[in-house]
Amino acid sequence: MVNRATAIFREVLGSLPEQKWKDGMTVDWGEKGGRARARHAAALMGIEFKENCQSCDSDLFLLMVQTVKGADAAMEDMRNQRSRYE
Repeated sequence: MVNRATAIFREVLGSLPEQKWKDGMTVDWGEKGGRARARHAAALMGIEFKENCQSCDSDLFLLMVQTVKGADAAMEDMRNQRSRYE
């Protein structure tokens, strides 16, 4: 389910206006439904964010960014591993 969650996070992040994470920040979720989709993806990973918890938004945003960065780093590692053996 992590791969599905990562794909959803990637879509949500792609639709958001550019913003930098700061603890306690107010997240501009952009299009309608972005926050709900991000919460759904987190739930797929076993992490729950309450529906009306505005103060949790910065944590959810950070989870999205870190999950996508981690997936990108893992893919880069796999590409590097593969190129060593070709």
